[in-house]
Amino acid sequence: MSSLPANRANTLKAAFRVCDVAPLVSNRDIERYYVNLSKVRKTEAINTIKTRLSFLEPAEFCSLLFTGHRGCGKSTELRKIQQEWESQYKVIYIEADAELDILDAEYTDLYLVIIKKVADVLYTSELNFDAKLLNNFESWFKEITQETEQTVERSVSIGAEAEAGIKIPFLSKLLGKIQAQIKGADKQRKTVRQNLQKDIGRLQADINLLLGDAFVKLKSKYPEYEKGFLIIKEFI
Repeated sequence: MSSLPANRANTLKAAFRVCDVAPLVSNRDIERYYVNLSKVRKTEAINTIKTRLSFLEPAEFCSLLFTGHRGCGKSTELRKIQQEWESQYKVIYIEADAELDILDAEYTDLYLVIIKKVADVLYTSELNFDAKLLNNFESWFKEITQETEQTVERSVSIGAEAEAGIKIPFLSKLLGKIQAQIKGADKQRKTVRQNLQKDIGRLQADINLLLGDAFVKLKSKYPEYEKGFLIIKEFI
């Protein structure tokens, strides 16, 4: 949408470009094209989300489901929510179709996506997880997946690190490799999921500990994000 012409359309080609029905993504596009339809359609769902986000205390957790048929404007409304709350929350926007095989996804897959995104945000913000928590998680993960430092390193090209502009942390490399395996062949995907399911309680507990630590680290350096992380997961 950012490539749309700045002026009103005066040719068929320009009109075609302006009528692109893709979700509004950037703040510029939202400011330019967003239309408040509250007078002609129900807005209870959107208002409920805003109220809950407003009433939440720092680090308090909740999950909200925002649903509707394809093309009804879910993605645009979610981007609008992101724009309105990014001054109080560190927003992580996850486009699930880019991260997961949404036709064959399990909740464990989503756990991995979330913790990898949070880890990436911390490292790009020059923050680190608590060393003991991180070591415990990585050690357990390597044990159940039979991965090692060497096998993970071989799966990440030098070009990928150069493109990222930073040295990719081991946790991100490890989770990235596991995610790729889940999106790969059926047999490989089944094996990885079975390994994770062997001790799903440990996986959940460790991720919650890391998320709690991430909130503390984020708030200590960026007090403006007083409420912590706002993770928006978009399923088209």
